[in-house]
Amino acid sequence: GGGGGGGGLGKNSQQGGGGGLLGDARRLYKAALEADPEFVPTMHAWGRLESRAGNLRLALTLLQRGLDLEPLNTRLISGMAILKSSMGRHGDALELLERGLRAPSGYGNKARAAPYTHPDLLLAKALVEFKAGNVGESRAVLRGLAPRSAAAALALARLEELSGNADLARLCYKAACSSGRDPTHFKQKGGRQASGAGKRPPGNTAAGAAAGTAA
Repeated sequence: GGGGGGGGLGKNSQQGGGGGLLGDARRLYKAALEADPEFVPTMHAWGRLESRAGNLRLALTLLQRGLDLEPLNTRLISGMAILKSSMGRHGDALELLERGLRAPSGYGNKARAAPYTHPDLLLAKALVEFKAGNVGESRAVLRGLAPRSAAAALALARLEELSGNADLARLCYKAACSSGRDPTHFKQKGGRQASGAGKRPPGNTAAGAAAGTAA
């Protein structure tokens, strides 16, 4: 369950330092959970904060706590999957996404998308597949999603660019920019370029552009 307030997270929440803006944010999130121990958006936001700060175990605890309360929440599912993948647990991440994709899902506990159609979960799956070295699987997911998602078109463009397919990449970038949505807000982290489907991909790779929206 999600009860018990934020007190149980007090000790771990100071990992990485309790001062500055990060410390202030932690104290506010902790107070918010003490006021409402079952408010899932707080768990999601705090979990994202800790993930970015490198406190992956605490982030995992917070996201799992949210999933215990709202197992259909696609933001939590995709965020948890990407977090597990970043810890090298690609199999666990893909299993979680598969469970999410099999069931009608949405935000909170309201089902809003038919099975195997939710863009957030598919985008997260493409990212995890790529990070696991399954470039072909990642490409297939993105190609299916790109016609209805600027984020997927941008991620596919990045994948093709890194794979040396300049013409295909150019077409995908054009599709992303002509979709009516601004794709420039998708985050791209530094790293080495990928050189082929059989190698472990770096952080700034293929579906990496999707991470900002999937998490």
